[in-house]
Amino acid sequence: MSPAAKSLVGFAIYMTLTGLPLVFSPNTLLGILGLPPAHEPWIRLLGMFMIVVSFYYYRAARSEAVEFFRATVFGRTFMGFYMVWLGLTQAGWVLAAFAVGEWLGAAITWFALRSSPKGGP
Repeated sequence: MSPAAKSLVGFAIYMTLTGLPLVFSPNTLLGILGLPPAHEPWIRLLGMFMIVVSFYYYRAARSEAVEFFRATVFGRTFMGFYMVWLGLTQAGWVLAAFAVGEWLGAAITWFALRSSPKGGP
């Protein structure tokens, strides 16, 4: 498995570990983030969505889907900016801090792609 693929497996694990509490005990994670409790089903749906998408990341990593790797760099970078905006305007700094994880993961994948003979950005 290439370094870029390994970075996506790592992100898939992160997404699963973040999605599980949203499915089973969403208000625990929301409390840590300083957000109000949610009583609507959307938060659990979001958690399951994260788990399903993490499976896509894992399968793409296993198949060395380089185009998908490149797309995730853009998507995770954009998501980081959105998290900062949402955190600073509505949700609080803790949510904005999660952008660091998005950007770090995107950077790791980007550098791994750059160092791969077939995967440049």
